[in-house]
Amino acid sequence: MNENGHAEKKVFSGNVDEAVLSLKSKVEHFLFHVYVKREQSKYFEKLTTEVSDEKIILQVDFAENFNMKEQDEIQKAHWNTKPLSIFTAFVWSKSENFSFALPSSDLTHDKFAVDSALKIILNHIETVFPNVEEINCFSGGATSQFKQRFHFRNLTRIADERKINLSWRFFATSHGKGVVDGIGGIVKRLVWSAILVGGVCRSAEDFIKLAEKKTKKIILIQITSSDIDNSKTKLENLFKMAESVPETLKMHSVKVGDENELEFRYYSTCSEKKTITY
Repeated sequence: MNENGHAEKKVFSGNVDEAVLSLKSKVEHFLFHVYVKREQSKYFEKLTTEVSDEKIILQVDFAENFNMKEQDEIQKAHWNTKPLSIFTAFVWSKSENFSFALPSSDLTHDKFAVDSALKIILNHIETVFPNVEEINCFSGGATSQFKQRFHFRNLTRIADERKINLSWRFFATSHGKGVVDGIGGIVKRLVWSAILVGGVCRSAEDFIKLAEKKTKKIILIQITSSDIDNSKTKLENLFKMAESVPETLKMHSVKVGDENELEFRYYSTCSEKKTITY
């Protein structure tokens, strides 16, 4: 990474011995990464076979932003496109599975946007499954979105307020692709196909209207600016008590325990755990 935080290719020169030593120093880290990847994937597949209407799985992710364009735009408009953020999710249960695509004009992709999206999704889940007791969440490990102390602290609040058993698992780095990526791709393609035949998409509301004409299988709800502002107001004081978690990047399993307690593990089936109580 360079000083601007961007990936930058660098060229190194040296002899064979130096190359071998460099490779050797990376082997242990690589093997652990492969092990975590396999364990997390295996655990995810195991849980999908055990779902019920009381114990469900939720996978979430942010899709790549959608640039709002028009079919017959002038040349100047090409350089002034406005993007939309899209939060995607998929729920596995025994009786039915369903998909979410939640567009928003807010592009921050931060802890408040995540909280706003989870509120919409969990409200829908509790409407469909009023007896839900356990929700196992899965996502990638983006530190600005999910794998961070503020999100961890918020999990204890969500579990307490909704009276559910809540856990959050992270796939290994670069191995979090899943059905949610398909949801984002599908809904953007459907909207773009509508734009190509004259549809107008200038806001999140327009995005939803165009998408709903093309599909009834994806639940489309807007994350509004007021939703995110409400999250900021509600969580401001809570986040002041969010403790940093040692080795956050190495943790791939977070489970809410009793009395504002969180259990952290390197991977879901790891016997070793670390506990934080707020």
